Amino acid sequence: MTTNSGPSPIDMQDGLPTQTNWSEEIGQAKYKDTCSEAEAQRETTTSSNKSQSSWDYGEMLTGVSGHFSAAHKSPEGQWHGHTWYVKAWFRNKHRLDARVMQAALNTMLARYDHSELPEHLAWGEDIAREIATLVNCVEVEVSRPAEGVYANWKWNN
Repeated sequence: MTTNSGPSPIDMQDGLPTQTNWSEEIGQAKYKDTCSEAEAQRETTTSSNKSQSSWDYGEMLTGVSGHFSAAHKSPEGQWHGHTWYVKAWFRNKHRLDARVMQAALNTMLARYDHSELPEHLAWGEDIAREIATLVNCVEVEVSRPAEGVYANWKWNN
């Protein structure tokens, strides 16, 4: 196992994770243009309506999941390991492809897979906060379902 002192943030553009190895068909430029057009159309449609629809009172989120296995020290100082299952929720008002978000989460999880977690990530809540911060998502659930252990972290609006 290797010790991981902590990852650097995932590459971001316009508040969304980016991947440099996308195929041309689902490339970043296409989504940026599509998002701008969709937002302009939505603003025009909303302003022309006299009343707001129920759509305007909610927030569109997209969830992706993954897992990693890592070792850490217990409060008593003993090394042991777990498989952590992670579910991350991203704001997705422009309906971006979930594969972009999945790739960002998988890149983050790969940094910790089969490693020794640093001391500041000894608790599930801390792992959830670290993931939410580094992949720029709004909520993260980390779980060890076989043990019945769950942790959740989300940004306060």
